[in-house]
Amino acid sequence: MMKLINAPYEALKDFTGKVLRETPDSFKYGEKINEALNSIIGLGLKIEICGTWIWVSGDTKVHKEKLKAAKYLWSSKKACWYFRAEGYKARSHQSWSMEKIQEVYGSRRVQDEQEKIARCA
Repeated sequence: MMKLINAPYEALKDFTGKVLRETPDSFKYGEKINEALNSIIGLGLKIEICGTWIWVSGDTKVHKEKLKAAKYLWSSKKACWYFRAEGYKARSHQSWSMEKIQEVYGSRRVQDEQEKIARCA
């Protein structure tokens, strides 16, 4: 369970292991990611952490209201929901595909982490 909880924090690190946003709110951002993840885990959706954002795809239509309540936003260009903490500004305004985002920032599927934890239990 700790590995699943620590996954969002690990996503906040760059390749040197430093937290990308070294501010007093850095840890609050990790908490917000954990809250956002916990609110949708178990819905059977594909959840990916790419950089400091959470991307959600799959059969999301039936969970639309729950995603909105958890402050996820819809990206019509990518046909996915995403989460970023309030006040977080994107560095770039480029219109990247999901493949480009995954290539640049990496991708970690939350379900993969859950499956690893279940096998160890």
